[in-house]
Amino acid sequence: MLLPSQIKQPKEKKVNYGLIKNDMVINFIKDSNIYAIKILYFLTKLDQNIIYNITDKGLIKFHLDVNELCDYCNITTRSLHSNTKKMVGTVVTIIDEKAKTTEYVALISRAKFVNDKTLEIEIHDDIFNSLNTKINGYTSINLEKLMSLKSPHSIRMFALLTYINGFNNNRLKQASWTLKEFNNFFGTKLKSYPELERTILNKINKELSEIMPFSIEKNVEIKKTPGRKPIKSLTIKPISIIDASAINKVDLKAIMDKEKSINSN
Repeated sequence: MLLPSQIKQPKEKKVNYGLIKNDMVINFIKDSNIYAIKILYFLTKLDQNIIYNITDKGLIKFHLDVNELCDYCNITTRSLHSNTKKMVGTVVTIIDEKAKTTEYVALISRAKFVNDKTLEIEIHDDIFNSLNTKINGYTSINLEKLMSLKSPHSIRMFALLTYINGFNNNRLKQASWTLKEFNNFFGTKLKSYPELERTILNKINKELSEIMPFSIEKNVEIKKTPGRKPIKSLTIKPISIIDASAINKVDLKAIMDKEKSINSN
């Protein structure tokens, strides 16, 4: 007879969903780093009580278990170590329309490994406020699918598509952006729409093909003169409804109950 200590316990299932503020989904970003972005979404997990303390400089400090973090985020400890310096270079733009201010904040202000077992990170309070659970203005993200993605651009697009897919009005289930807006969103400096499609959007669509496919439509300028009409913007639309019950809702129990019902059939 096996002793209780010898019985293998089933591995705890990953929690599928996290909440993040809509502004954080659609804001501009610079030097996008996949490790910084995945850590941000790791902190949105709905099953955890986020333990933190406030530093003398007013930053929010977390102590993360490296093995748990890497396992959940589908990354290796080696790659996490080698990208620590790059993580603190990812900058997001926070725009306050009421105060008419634009602020540039590092997604992760400081990162430090302790004995290779713990990763200490510090984030700005504006970033931390985007992780707090609230009823309105937040999007529910399928973290299991997000963490499977290999590109920071794919992660950002997946979150964007999840966000716009949550609108009740079908006319709002799209994003029509200029080249400048796409560059700001992805943190790139592409010079033309064909380059944007070739180097970014087509690759993203390939990676998202099984979890959140989308269409790309060209919007051209109306002109009476003959010749090729220049593109003024591109419109991105989800072409299938994925996780519709989870989008922009905070009722985690309803989400999990539906998953159990699906899995039992």
